Amino acid sequence: CYDCLMHVKNHWQRFFPIERLDEIKLLQLEAFALHLQERGLTGKSINNVLNPGIVALKWAAKRGLVDTDPTIGFDKFAVRSESRGVLTPEEAKTLFMSNWPDERAKLGNLLAATCGLRSGEVLALKHSDLASSDGKTYVARSWNSKDLFTDPKWGSFRDAAVDQKIRNDLLR
Repeated sequence: CYDCLMHVKNHWQRFFPIERLDEIKLLQLEAFALHLQERGLTGKSINNVLNPGIVALKWAAKRGLVDTDPTIGFDKFAVRSESRGVLTPEEAKTLFMSNWPDERAKLGNLLAATCGLRSGEVLALKHSDLASSDGKTYVARSWNSKDLFTDPKWGSFRDAAVDQKIRNDLLR
């Protein structure tokens, strides 16, 4: 996958200037993980960076391509996710009453906040998705910079009720 390739190029190849998997040992893996932590990566990000290399090392060990599996005894980092929280109605009102340098960004965020759309779903909306006569918007796709247009997350195709003022502002 693209992310795994980028982790290898941006982290593994820079830390391990070697070309052979059998040169990587447990102590080097641990030093690599601590290096990532010192660079300020979270436990989840460190694990994401480590995963492609660990999978490759385990695969090579299982097939006898390296003498020993250097991942034995290696512990991944604990993942402590902070709760993101939700804006209170008063916070949301203050946010949307403030001046925004880009009216499109304000409308997109207002749409997301009132309809439960994800940012990629807002970015993928077309005029025809908003122009239905029943006041609903059909969420049929999502957008991101890597894949461009894709299905909504978890295949969550659905109708979303959109406030008429927001719909009119978006259609103009």
